[in-house]
Amino acid sequence: MNPELKFHANRNANNSPFMRSIGDVVLGNQLETGDVLEPTDVYESTSGRWELCPCPGLTLEASLEGPIWVRPNRGPQ
Repeated sequence: MNPELKFHANRNANNSPFMRSIGDVVLGNQLETGDVLEPTDVYESTSGRWELCPCPGLTLEASLEGPIWVRPNRGPQ
């Protein structure tokens, strides 16, 4: 997992800042090859929204054209 906590915009969402909705952007850490997916992880759906992981427990594999996976920030632990 990339240690940098940042806002991730869905690349499939409308690029206009006036058309963005709260579901188009997520705050978290981008997952990398080898990370194990958790139920609360999200991926950038082609709908332009961030969708919950439908396959927790799987290991993320390298992909040149696959979606970005993000582990949302859960706030202070």
